Amino acid sequence: MLARLGAYLIAFVVLGSIPYLCYPIMMTVAWALRKAYWVAPLVFCVLDAVMRCCSIFLAAWLINRIGQSPSWLMFLIPWYLMVQNDVMRINRVKAGKSNLKRMHEQAGQPESYDQRLDLWVERGHLAGDVVGWTAGANLTLQAASFF
Repeated sequence: MLARLGAYLIAFVVLGSIPYLCYPIMMTVAWALRKAYWVAPLVFCVLDAVMRCCSIFLAAWLINRIGQSPSWLMFLIPWYLMVQNDVMRINRVKAGKSNLKRMHEQAGQPESYDQRLDLWVERGHLAGDVVGWTAGANLTLQAASFF
């Protein structure tokens, strides 16, 4: 019972922390794409997909290392929270309250903020997260139980 609870905790922590560990890579890519901003949604979609897929592989490997088998529910709970967060960020952009807009306003350059591009980038993050989770879960959890 305790090992099973530990497996759920591993899945939750790994799937929740990998994106924050990958933010330096994302920010470097964002800086590199500052001139070719129109490819940013696609690039962030691919980066998020790879990041999510790798985080599922890592979580499943760690869960196997403690002698438990990964289950679908271990990965569905963090996936639901991830999608909910992505949708919330999209809604904030639509409402004009995004963090990027606030950063541009604080820097004294509100005219350089492009809401349409920000919306497409956030949609790219959502698509990448869903594609990466789906690919990683289908490759890793083919014979897994639900609980």
